[in-house]
Amino acid sequence: MPEKKQLYEKLAPVEADTPELYEAFDFVFDASDITNIAVCGTFGSGKSSIMLGALKREDSIKHRPLNHITVSLAHFNNDEAPVSSVALDSIIVGNEEARKTINGDDEVSNTQTTEDGIAERAIKQHRAIGNATDDELALEANLLSQIIHQIDISHARHSKLLKKREAALWQKVVLFIGLILLSLAGVVLAFPEQVAFFTSSDYLPIVEVIAVIVFAVSLAVIIAGVIFGAVFSGIIHRLEVPGVGSAELFNAENDKEPSSLDRYLGDILYLLKTTKTDVVIFEDLDRWGEKRVLEKLRQINSLLNSSSSFKKPKRFWGKDTKPVRFFYLLKDDIFESKDRVKFFDYIIAVFPYSDFNNAANRLMERLERNGISVNPELLKIVSHSVMDSRLLNNIVNEFHQFRAWGKIEDDIAEQNERILSLVVYKNLYPSDFAKLQFGEGYLHALLDARRDLIEHVVYEAAQSNEEGAKESSIALRQSLNAKPIGAILTEYPDLEDEFFSLEFSSDVSQAKDNIISDDTLLRYFIKNRYIDNHCWVYISRAQEVMMSSHDSIFVRTVITGGKTDPSVKLDNSEGIIESLEAHQFAEPNIRVYELISTLLGGEYRDKEDSFFEGLRIDNDKAFIMSFLQSGLCHDEAIRRIESRFPDALFYEEGILNMESEELRALIKVVLDATNNVAKLNPELKKKLSRLISEDEDFLSLIEHPDDSLVSKLSNLDVEMQSINFDRTQDKVLLKSVELGLFNPDAGMISSLLIHINGIPLPAYNNILSAVYESLDTVLGDSINCKLDRLMVSLLKDDDYKPVDTPAAVAWILGHENVEDRFKQEYIKLIPTSNLSLDNVDESFWETVLENGVADFSLENVVAYYDQYANMFDSTLITFFNYFAESGVINKANVAEFHNPVAFLKDLVVQESLEDEAFDIVFSEYGEIPDEIAISDMTPKRQEILFSYGCFSMSVNRLDIVRRNYPEHLNNFILLKKEDYLKLVESGNIAPSKIEVLLLLDIEGLDDDQKKQLLDHTTEKFSISEKYSDEINAYLINNHFDNDDLNILGPFHETGNDVLRNAIVDAVIRVLQSGYIQVALPSNAMESVLAAPSLTEDTKVSLLVQCLNNYSSPKVIEKELRAAGFMNEANLMSGGSKKIRPSESEKILITHLQNAGYLGKLKVIPSDPGSYLLHGKKIIRS
Repeated sequence: MPEKKQLYEKLAPVEADTPELYEAFDFVFDASDITNIAVCGTFGSGKSSIMLGALKREDSIKHRPLNHITVSLAHFNNDEAPVSSVALDSIIVGNEEARKTINGDDEVSNTQTTEDGIAERAIKQHRAIGNATDDELALEANLLSQIIHQIDISHARHSKLLKKREAALWQKVVLFIGLILLSLAGVVLAFPEQVAFFTSSDYLPIVEVIAVIVFAVSLAVIIAGVIFGAVFSGIIHRLEVPGVGSAELFNAENDKEPSSLDRYLGDILYLLKTTKTDVVIFEDLDRWGEKRVLEKLRQINSLLNSSSSFKKPKRFWGKDTKPVRFFYLLKDDIFESKDRVKFFDYIIAVFPYSDFNNAANRLMERLERNGISVNPELLKIVSHSVMDSRLLNNIVNEFHQFRAWGKIEDDIAEQNERILSLVVYKNLYPSDFAKLQFGEGYLHALLDARRDLIEHVVYEAAQSNEEGAKESSIALRQSLNAKPIGAILTEYPDLEDEFFSLEFSSDVSQAKDNIISDDTLLRYFIKNRYIDNHCWVYISRAQEVMMSSHDSIFVRTVITGGKTDPSVKLDNSEGIIESLEAHQFAEPNIRVYELISTLLGGEYRDKEDSFFEGLRIDNDKAFIMSFLQSGLCHDEAIRRIESRFPDALFYEEGILNMESEELRALIKVVLDATNNVAKLNPELKKKLSRLISEDEDFLSLIEHPDDSLVSKLSNLDVEMQSINFDRTQDKVLLKSVELGLFNPDAGMISSLLIHINGIPLPAYNNILSAVYESLDTVLGDSINCKLDRLMVSLLKDDDYKPVDTPAAVAWILGHENVEDRFKQEYIKLIPTSNLSLDNVDESFWETVLENGVADFSLENVVAYYDQYANMFDSTLITFFNYFAESGVINKANVAEFHNPVAFLKDLVVQESLEDEAFDIVFSEYGEIPDEIAISDMTPKRQEILFSYGCFSMSVNRLDIVRRNYPEHLNNFILLKKEDYLKLVESGNIAPSKIEVLLLLDIEGLDDDQKKQLLDHTTEKFSISEKYSDEINAYLINNHFDNDDLNILGPFHETGNDVLRNAIVDAVIRVLQSGYIQVALPSNAMESVLAAPSLTEDTKVSLLVQCLNNYSSPKVIEKELRAAGFMNEANLMSGGSKKIRPSESEKILITHLQNAGYLGKLKVIPSDPGSYLLHGKKIIRS
């Protein structure tokens, strides 16, 4: 049977085995003159446990048996009234008169004679007595009460401190007989006629006399017994007979003594001597701070051990009688150094069992012995705040109790750390923890401020002016909602102090009053995510009311970071979703099929955002694939996954080990749920297309050619690599071919020709001829659309040697979908290719050139050109178009023509010559002769030649281009900019504004060149971000347009000092000319307002604009000071000022008042023209 774990620890003192102190205690008990002993140590150091172990240790019986009593005087500074000596009378002796005095009534109330009730009211009597403080009275009464109730009083019957004893039996018999006799005598005297009925009338007088005597004697006996009982019990203190006098029955002086120890000193000595007490242990006296009581106890001990009034019986300890020893369990600082060694006979030092050095290890040891895992770093931090041994024990106890309440059995470190953090906070701040359970207090306010913190971050991000800092508010909010408070504060550490000061909360007036003074440990808990919005799951059982126990355990597991089974069944998924925070949906353990199925089928936008955010962060594509296979992924869920996390669908690792049938079925499920395939993520479309194209059995899933799945495959651009013709229906196959759902490689084309057109297996090298012969069929038409792809497939095969028919070749060479490069490649594979015209009869040149069989060489071109009278015919042009990229035609080779200029003129004007060929020829040709006129060629040819800089720069040609070809002017100038600048510098041309702007934009000119260019024009130019600061400053100083005044602001913010000074000077010039409306940054406006050349009216107008443009009071203050309005600026910090304002200044003051920056302006009657202007404390120092 496994050993039962010990989860809990006692808080009460336990016997502590401390061999280190055995010699010290032996020394004390060996010395008869050591009777006042201090056991000193800090609170919680284990003094009581050590004392208990020392008295009961079993390794030695040298000092046994020891009869001891323990007086525990714990005091926690509560507001209850202390116990007085009168209360002690009523508690111990049962003094009815004292009780009446306390109650303020002559009648004793049964409900008010309990010890606690009397103790609370006893203070009323002794408040007025000044000999002792309330705490001292209460301490002495408590001390004396505990001594009396612990000692064996069977041998101390003569003490008046004994509890009220019952009357003896004989006393009861006498009282009973007296009452009977009194009753009988009373009856005889009251009813003489009835008595006469039972006796002779002769004896009636005698009977009456006897009855009178018996009545008188019985009454006297009863009265005397009551009086003597009251006197000896202390109820009657004074006896007074009217007309005779009075007598004191007790010593009234002693009864008025307020000190219980002084009053009952003799009884204390008597009790301790006669009841065989050896050791008296006083605990927690130091908590009261009453040193006088210690002095009295020392006196009592001294009297006790020196008294000759009582003889202490000898024990079997030896020859000498052992003294009564008082042990005081105190903290070290109860006395100063000299006083403590003088007061006590011996001091035993106790080192604390737990301190900050070992608290973490002790806590770890107690948790680990029960199989609990916790981060050591957390324990180390906690140990600095929790060092008391009892407090450590209680934390361990409550930790296990929290786990028991939560039915937590798994050892999950993260969960344990959260519970431990809550328990530590509960023990250190119990009041705030109690408020947390009612939705109040500081911690609740912090947790409740999470949403306000998020909104603050989002708002600040939206207000940021830094480049790249403005993130989409929606995306940022989604990201933050997926994070706990600690993660947000880690990301934004500057907000930590404001957060813990509750600056982000809207309604925290009560909570702010309860902010804890030292929140270091709480900050650590929250920042490290030990305490967060999940904590309610450990301190509330309300969840069990809202949902089933099964769902409640699931929610707790999610919140505490435990592992969950994705296939677990839930009772109420909607309730679970409602109960969880949005950020918890980013955690991996939320990914449960049934829950996510509900989430993606409802309207939980924030939580859905957090869920997909978590998937992307963890890159958890595997869950999506397993979710698809779970049978719980409905169509709407699939559509949302397609939209939000398409990368997870059919990712490579996820389908690696899947059976083909399973994968095929999943793809069909996804496509069936997709309404519009065209809008799918491009990568997902590509992925689906590849998977379907590689599955030869996929078409077998389609039962009818009109199935929507067929059209979806077409939209996915599916091209089947192979097809299982045996499992695919003929109509579906034909429909698929019609839509082009096949890969046009040679193998697939051959298979389709066999199975659809019934053509015998064609030879590989003449497959194109077989296709050509099938052009009038559905298959042939589909292949015709993909002929270029088929050509690519064939041409990639080194073994392919086409032997197609001439008609097929003509069809291929003339096919519009086949690129020229593939035709050229194909022609090269024809055995009759690579021909030279020199080897071919001239009568066949045209045919050879038309079919692209001849080699494109300079010799072939020159030969053909010269043969046909130096002209380009259509055949040569076609031939030229095919092979122009060979690079044969260049500046060096053209020189070999009989008439190069004539050849170039013919070449540039040939409209049938493809522009691509033309482009290739002149891309690196250079400048062409000036004899070739621009007007002789097509616009496209002009564009090509201008783009390659084939025209030289001259005054004449520039003039032609300006007038006739402005669309090419930019290219012309840019490519010939050096020649253009030379013409400008020489004075031969004047640059236009458009031309200047063009050259200012390019990086090929330095600033000096651009300034020289600007020096040759008087046009006005606007500054631009594309220009350097030097050029912008030059434009402002020399070519500034006043209409551009309001665009200067951003340039002042980013420009250098030269540009800033130029901007300020320009603004001042414009203002002096009468233009007032100016929009500038505050620092630029400050420089403008400081200009001495501006009039006061102008400055006031500008300041009024500042009030509309700037919202910051500090900015307004700076602008006022810059403009010289010091009085108004100073009054924004409060106060008032006597001023003599001008009319312009009055206007300014009015605007400042309207803006809420200044107070009233009052006329001073005694001083005409003077006013008292009141400020407002807008700006605080």
